[in-house]
Amino acid sequence: MTDSNTIALLGATGQTGRQTLEQLLQKPDVNVHVYVRSKSKLLQQSPSVAGSSRVKICEGAVTDVTTIKACVRGAGVIISTLGGNDNRPMTVIKDALTSLVSALAQLRQETKGTWQKPLVLMLSSSTWNKRNMAQMPSLLHFVIHRAFWYPYVDVLAGHGILEGAGDLLKPLLVQPPLLVDDTPTGYELSTEKVGLSIAYEDLGGAFTELATNQQYWDLGAVMPFSRGGDQPSRYAPIIVGRVSRGLLASYVPGFWAVCDRLFG
Repeated sequence: MTDSNTIALLGATGQTGRQTLEQLLQKPDVNVHVYVRSKSKLLQQSPSVAGSSRVKICEGAVTDVTTIKACVRGAGVIISTLGGNDNRPMTVIKDALTSLVSALAQLRQETKGTWQKPLVLMLSSSTWNKRNMAQMPSLLHFVIHRAFWYPYVDVLAGHGILEGAGDLLKPLLVQPPLLVDDTPTGYELSTEKVGLSIAYEDLGGAFTELATNQQYWDLGAVMPFSRGGDQPSRYAPIIVGRVSRGLLASYVPGFWAVCDRLFG
């Protein structure tokens, strides 16, 4: 049996997950089951959750189906904010969603024919939104794809896992543009267009609205962006820096090893 007032959050120590958790807990009728790889890190970042009767914390590896199952049991909505920003090899999304599908299959078997599909919101990217891709110049898409090759491989693996589990869950891809640590300006949600950037706090608000309002649940994919985020001159240094590092990581062997040694 699932409860739409119980939301499972996979990943709560990254900036997106932390903002989403904080804003979910501002809704008094919502209970949150939080999956983290490090409970101590979560409590250090968000000490208020330690004594909250509305928060259940599940700690373990993303490959531990038992831990993921305990986290999502009874949840009508599941949010995954897992992923990475740097162009480094990673499989955290693939591993987590593989575990999630296995956990949901076990839970469905336990319900003996009364299964209710939970909504699963996955943090994706506007780069892979079908409408946005159709409007983006092919050269620009090529450059961005190569600059974030490894995280996008993981994102697309996550897409495939959710698409292949339609009998177990209802997917909703949350596909923001450039993520920035900046002052929130309010957000918009669209299936047709996307802005240049979104602040983490705005993204947390978008996840919270999408998770708690059923009017969005059948959209399949949504692009959130900050209302004040279209500032090319402000964000150009961030974009150029990230894209440059990403391209070097794609084409220069040992790039990250050198960076880590020089800059820690």
